[in-house]
Amino acid sequence: MVKNHLAGDSRGGFIPPHLKVLAAIRIWARGEVVSNANLEIMDIVAHWRGSTHDSRIFNECRLKQRFEQAEFKGRLLGDSGYACTPYLFTPVLHPTTEKEELYNRAHIRTRNVVERCFGLWKQRFRCLLRGFTTKLENTKMYIVALAVLHNIAMHRQDIIEVVEDDDTVPVTQAGNNMLRGNSARTAFIFENF
Repeated sequence: MVKNHLAGDSRGGFIPPHLKVLAAIRIWARGEVVSNANLEIMDIVAHWRGSTHDSRIFNECRLKQRFEQAEFKGRLLGDSGYACTPYLFTPVLHPTTEKEELYNRAHIRTRNVVERCFGLWKQRFRCLLRGFTTKLENTKMYIVALAVLHNIAMHRQDIIEVVEDDDTVPVTQAGNNMLRGNSARTAFIFENF
C-alpha cells in the first residue's frame, strides 16, 4: 500500500521508498507504546530490553520531552508505576472521596482501551505472543514494523475480535510522585468529577 504512493530517488543508490518509510518510523519511535482511543499505536520504542522498567523508558524518551515542552495538549494515562505529572495522570492510590473513586473508575475504563489495543495487536500478529527467535536488533525492527502494519489495518478498518481477560487495571504503589502532578490531577478531579 505504501510502496505505490512513494517515489524513489537514486541519489546515493536506490533504496525502495517503502523501506525508507520504515526506517524513518524506526528512527522516529522514541517512546514506549502509546495508543489512542481509536486503537492506533501513536508512539513506540523497541530500543530497550524487556526487563527495563516502563518508567525508566518513559523518563528517557522523546515523548516525555515533547510533553514537557508543551508540544501536545491533553494527557497521558499510566498505571501507578509512573510518576504522576501534569501531563501523565496515574490512579489515586488511596481514594478518599467519591470524586477520586469516580476518577479511578474512569481512569481504568480509559486505560482498558490501551489494553484492548495491545490485545488486538497481539491477536493480529501472533508472533508478539510467542516471541521472536531472531537477533535482538532485528526483533526491535520487526516490532516497530508490526506497529506500523497494525495502524494500516486499523485505518482500513480491518478489526478482529479480541477476548479481554479482565476489565480492571491494578493500582500499585507508585514511587516518588511529583507534587505538581498530584496537584494537577487533584484539580482535574475536582473540575471534572
